[in-house]
Amino acid sequence: MRAIPCPISEAELRDLYIRQKLIDEDIAALIPGGTVKRIRSWRKRFGIETIPRWSRNEVLPIEGRLQSLLVGSMLGDGRIVYRGTSSQFVETHSEEQKAYLEWKMNIWGSWVQSPLLYTPKYKDGRVFPAWRMTTVCHGSLNDWQTLFYEARGRGWKRFLPEVVDIVDDFALTVWYLDDGYPGWWPGITFGADPASREVVLAICENFGLHPRWQAQRGNTGQIHIEGEEQALRFINIIRPHVPECMSHKIEGFGFQGPHYQVRQKLSEDSLQTMVGVGLSAREMGRKMGVGASTVSRHLNKHGMKTICGPSSFERGMQNKDLYAERYPDHHKEGTGFVEPGGIRVQVRTARLLSRSDNRVVQRWSFGLRPADRNGKIPDIYSCLCLDETGVVIREYRIPMEALGDRRVIHIYERGGGMWSSYRVGESEPDGDFGDILDLFT
Repeated sequence: MRAIPCPISEAELRDLYIRQKLIDEDIAALIPGGTVKRIRSWRKRFGIETIPRWSRNEVLPIEGRLQSLLVGSMLGDGRIVYRGTSSQFVETHSEEQKAYLEWKMNIWGSWVQSPLLYTPKYKDGRVFPAWRMTTVCHGSLNDWQTLFYEARGRGWKRFLPEVVDIVDDFALTVWYLDDGYPGWWPGITFGADPASREVVLAICENFGLHPRWQAQRGNTGQIHIEGEEQALRFINIIRPHVPECMSHKIEGFGFQGPHYQVRQKLSEDSLQTMVGVGLSAREMGRKMGVGASTVSRHLNKHGMKTICGPSSFERGMQNKDLYAERYPDHHKEGTGFVEPGGIRVQVRTARLLSRSDNRVVQRWSFGLRPADRNGKIPDIYSCLCLDETGVVIREYRIPMEALGDRRVIHIYERGGGMWSSYRVGESEPDGDFGDILDLFT
């Protein structure tokens, strides 16, 4: 039987089949009298080798950012499945990480086979929603499958030393986003044989990280990146690559709690700036929302000293000397006043809470109100709170009979307390108070 001649040239048939990647069915539809059997016969006659179906998939080369995504995913939740002559990448995540899987799909681009597939899991009568992405099959994934699996069939992943040098910042980020969590320190759950564990620890060493391994069950355990310096180094490496949908994985670390925030506020640079403008430790504390003792501790840590005027404690010591000169019988006391009978009355105040919203320096003055015009003996104690110019901010007038036999008066600046009913207007009172004692608090 005479062979049926091909109506097109060898070059034209080769172009349709090799360059345009048309299958036999499509080519037969383009050639008059063509059938699938005839197309195959003509290809064989011309020596046009049959190409695998997967080679017709137009995909991006696995390099650059896509390669980093693949490597990081294989360290984490990704799988590569061998399909006979080609391989396929598969990854599944829970409903909460659906957006994360979509972010990965955008990077895979033309590799993605179809929209996300809903693949719920069932356990103990409950449903756990999950989503799966798959790529098209392609022979270029075969070498990657060989790198991460010992056999072509299904099996546990393993990591060879060759992986260490192909893990860059982006691959490290993807690995953490897949299997990491923000505990007190950054941590990554990992499960593979001991040899593979040594490989991933070597990957960390490549980034200057020296994590601690904590075994849990079998080959599964956790990698802890401990120490503030190490943790911050790791976070700074991955932060630029973390998508918004996974930002929660770089927030809420325990080591970045209140104490860490205080250390950040009281950095050497910020302290130097505040010292330079002459702020006291107490003023720095108010500005930063911490106590003066905390500021002083950090100043000492960095070898700094305030260059402002005397502290409240130093002012108090000076006033003790002043009081001792005026009242030698009570030279050991530094606050209060002496009533006509010579008995010392001590006055204590709260923490000058109004300083938080009033930046002027305040002080308290205590003494007996002066005799009236008729020379009547004073029977009122006056407790004045003054600003730095001597203007009275508030005053308490406490009768002697209300004081009774008390020798300590507690004044509460925000009202309340047993003396609140004796608080008067907040303008400077009339009269000359004469030789009353100013005691800085």
